[in-house]
Amino acid sequence: MSNLCAKGFLEKMMSGVVPSSKPRRLHFEVRTDTTILFINTSDRKLANGPYVVCKATGRIHPVCRLYKDTHHAFIKAILPIRTRKDNFRTLNLSASESPLSSMERLPSSSKQRMVAVPSRLYSTPSKSRPLAGLRIAVKDNIHLQGLKTGYGNNAWHELYPPAKTTAPAIKLLLAAGAVVVGKLKTSEFCEGVDPHQWIGSTCPVNPRGDGEQKPSSSSTGSAVAAAAYPWLDCTIGTDTGGSIRHPAGVNGLFGNRPTQTAISLVGVLGATDLLNTLGIFTRDATTFGKIGTQLLPSSFQPLIPREARKYKLLYPVRSLQQEHPSPHRWFPNPLADASKLTEAEKKIEAFVLKLEQHLCCERTAFNLDELWRAMKPRGQPDSLDEATGPIYSALVSYSALHEGGINDFLASYASSHHGSAPKLSAIVSQRLEYGRSLTRAQIAQHLDSMAVFARWVENVLFGPPDEEAITLLIFPQSFGRPNYRDDIPEHECVVYDKFSVYSFGYLVGCPDYTVPIGEVPFVSRVTGKAGYLPVSLSMVARRGNDVPLFDILTLLEEKGVLSAVKAGRRMY
Repeated sequence: MSNLCAKGFLEKMMSGVVPSSKPRRLHFEVRTDTTILFINTSDRKLANGPYVVCKATGRIHPVCRLYKDTHHAFIKAILPIRTRKDNFRTLNLSASESPLSSMERLPSSSKQRMVAVPSRLYSTPSKSRPLAGLRIAVKDNIHLQGLKTGYGNNAWHELYPPAKTTAPAIKLLLAAGAVVVGKLKTSEFCEGVDPHQWIGSTCPVNPRGDGEQKPSSSSTGSAVAAAAYPWLDCTIGTDTGGSIRHPAGVNGLFGNRPTQTAISLVGVLGATDLLNTLGIFTRDATTFGKIGTQLLPSSFQPLIPREARKYKLLYPVRSLQQEHPSPHRWFPNPLADASKLTEAEKKIEAFVLKLEQHLCCERTAFNLDELWRAMKPRGQPDSLDEATGPIYSALVSYSALHEGGINDFLASYASSHHGSAPKLSAIVSQRLEYGRSLTRAQIAQHLDSMAVFARWVENVLFGPPDEEAITLLIFPQSFGRPNYRDDIPEHECVVYDKFSVYSFGYLVGCPDYTVPIGEVPFVSRVTGKAGYLPVSLSMVARRGNDVPLFDILTLLEEKGVLSAVKAGRRMY
């Protein structure tokens, strides 16, 4: 109970709360109806913040405020074990069980989890602890000592013991003063699935618009929690094929996939470290940069100071023959009829104009398909779909079995359950079967194709490195189009075989940041009422240019070009 503040606990265990204005040695005066009790605390130094004094023992306790997980983003609320800040235990308390809740007892299937959140006053930021007081929550494929890692599958959670250590990337944030308050839901084995394909738990609820939009997949809980709860400052996710970037777009957040290999993946579950990364979600650019740079190695600090940098802006456009919406997220062709631009495209164009102004550069418009056909490597097909489309699904499906531990999991589960197989969703089972059908020779061929595309992007698309200039590739990320969570696609996508705009991240290893730039109106077919949905842009740079990306976004926020987004249905 030492970290939990609840009404019943307060009434039974204490009769006064004494806030401390600054860290100092104090005497606490606790008043009751009949006595005044003085508790001498001169032997300890207390930080800022509210405290609870136990009348029976005289012990002083910090307190947390309880919040409801109204959008079903959390799989576990947690508390740190006081002797070890990187060691945790589960807080099992639902809204119906909380003394703070006036709700009637809920059925077990619809209970809202309660999350214990400490006061920011306990921590004062300093040079050594720049993240002091910031509240974060972590995707449930990342190890936290003392807790089981569920990986989006109940059988996996049941089979494996609690983690013995906390992932090094999370330890970095803890050492910098951040506070972890919970673990967040992920889809099964971090796969890309629709809400109706979730098993074992409820798919988190996207707060934007009418609350009926798809929240995207994999880092679902991380995106929803950051978009829904103002009491969270940042959430941690992972991105293999777009699992941070797309959720950030549809939930109206800043989200990043950093340079491949920049952040340690020790203690992080995923199909393959070859494609997987760890990244973050926030609601403002300042926090985005503060936490994001904390995770990066010191070698990523750029040699050229921020004020001396120059920029090149790559602006991929649709061909005149492509109708809107295009198969990829490209910009409208400059020669197209501007009167036919959507509201989202108008907002994007206004933002790009300001981007050009503040970065003192002009966009270079080009069509990626035409550039590939004209300058593709020898022996490669004319189509980017053929050249790159099959790579992702092949590598991920194959690696999930052999590198991601799923073969071992299936064997261990069967051994401990009299030969029975664990419950898996149909879509995940189909993808695993596809992985089993692949040979090492096929995987080697896909790896070769991946390397060919990566070299082409570096040498042709980005061009020769320029020490004085940062090259930015931008493209629309989300257009504010309704995509209802109960919509079921006509054809389930078992294997991806088309070129993806996310491939600059997972095939080339480039940093790719999602940036919320506005919202557009729509009328909900569910509620019949007007609402607003996010519009966002993606920014991609060469490998290693993560810090300049953070700097650009911080600058744009300082200049008022970007605004921090709010939690809830409206971004602004």
